Amino acid sequence: MLTIRPAILALSIALGTVASSSTAGAQVAVGIRGSTLGAGAEVSIRPARMLGVRATGNFLTFTREEEVEGIPYELEPRLRSGGANLDFYPFGKVLYLTGGLLLNANEASAEAIIGPTITIGNRTYSNTEIQSLRGELEWTRSVAPHAGLGLETGGRVGIAFEAGVVFSGTPTVRLSGTTTLTGQERQFFDEAVAQEEAQVRAWIDDNRRWTKYHPVAALGLRIRF
Repeated sequence: MLTIRPAILALSIALGTVASSSTAGAQVAVGIRGSTLGAGAEVSIRPARMLGVRATGNFLTFTREEEVEGIPYELEPRLRSGGANLDFYPFGKVLYLTGGLLLNANEASAEAIIGPTITIGNRTYSNTEIQSLRGELEWTRSVAPHAGLGLETGGRVGIAFEAGVVFSGTPTVRLSGTTTLTGQERQFFDEAVAQEEAQVRAWIDDNRRWTKYHPVAALGLRIRF
């Protein structure tokens, strides 16, 4: 499974790039933001009027309940990413185009909420037979391209809005379960879990045009020095 280490490494590399690019008269800024990648921070430098280099880091963990293929789950997305972006200001201010790379450690886990009965695959079990059903989801690209469009206000403290997309690749999913069943009934259970996993994968494949892109919308403050 992915960890937050790639995101921290990406941010460290990007920060080093920003620092090494600093020249006298270049404008430096730090900022905080909230986005669909999580709560984040950024540091940037404008070595030229139309060009900026920016490093970002994003972190967020939360839980929510959602039904997947007829089974209610408690989902726990864990958003961890760090990126390096090149910003181009075609008019020298306000509007900018941005692109770069995101080291993507985003992942999620899902724990089935088991009621009196639960249907896995095409088989129904009681809650005395099934102890847990758990899923793990992660993305195929640990390094993902990112592109977007941004707007920012002037002054020492400015507001920045950004919209774009991360080309994160199609997510993968793994399901596993624990049961009190033994013998042939345990074998049937394992087959049912494999069938449930195949159904989830089929849904991901059917919606690949949506699931392999991560939309990004961010709003934050930038303080310039």
